Amino acid sequence: MMVKDDYDVILCKLLIYLYAILKRKTVYNDVEFDKTVRRNVNEDYFTDVLRLAQEEGLIRGVITTKVWGGSYILLSSPADLEITPAGIRYLKENSTAQKALKVIIDTADIFASLASAIGLHI
Repeated sequence: MMVKDDYDVILCKLLIYLYAILKRKTVYNDVEFDKTVRRNVNEDYFTDVLRLAQEEGLIRGVITTKVWGGSYILLSSPADLEITPAGIRYLKENSTAQKALKVIIDTADIFASLASAIGLHI
């Protein structure tokens, strides 16, 4: 069972938000981003999720640097993030993303409306 801080759930939230921006269904807002996508997620873990999503080719615009201790810090702003065509396909076709979408929609009204606005249905 997926939980709200599972990698796939966070990734799905991020991709839905970025896809909604791309489709002009919402505009980036720091408060909304933090409240919806980043909510209750450890900053270091969130940076790792962003870094891994970019390595998978699902998003672009992530700039990090490795600091003492081996962790990464985010140098770019979340406002600079963009979903890629691979990220859109992941949202629409990946079975894990569909399971994560169900968890998100069951627990968050804003994602239900954003998912619907961009044409994602479970």
